[in-house]
Amino acid sequence: MEIATQVIIASTAIISALVGAISQYYFSKLNQKESHLSDLRTNAYIDYLLSVSEIVRANKEERNRILSDCAYAKTRIVLYGTKNVLNALTEFEKSGARLDSEKQIELFVNICECMRQENQKIDPALYRDQVCSILFPNKLPQ
Repeated sequence: MEIATQVIIASTAIISALVGAISQYYFSKLNQKESHLSDLRTNAYIDYLLSVSEIVRANKEERNRILSDCAYAKTRIVLYGTKNVLNALTEFEKSGARLDSEKQIELFVNICECMRQENQKIDPALYRDQVCSILFPNKLPQ
């Protein structure tokens, strides 16, 4: 009986170690995948914001390259973006995707707020005037 008990104890220890190792591997891979997706999403958001703010300052020669960069970033947002960001981007696009009216700037700033809220997981308190001043210094709403 003593040998059987020792075998059961040893088997239980080995099985526990295997289950622990497999669980750790699984959760590590899951976390790695989520982190990679978050990085892809964040990079798409940054590229989009950068290209939109560059369009405001671009000359005619730079405009086509920047529009291409913007389209590429939007494609990645469609793939990796969250529902709130996609909804905000859709509203901006429906308005003409221009920054020549207060309404359109408001819609764009809403995109920024959605992106910030999603990525920061903290209070998304973002002041619209500050965002406009930072991204579009010559396009402040009146």
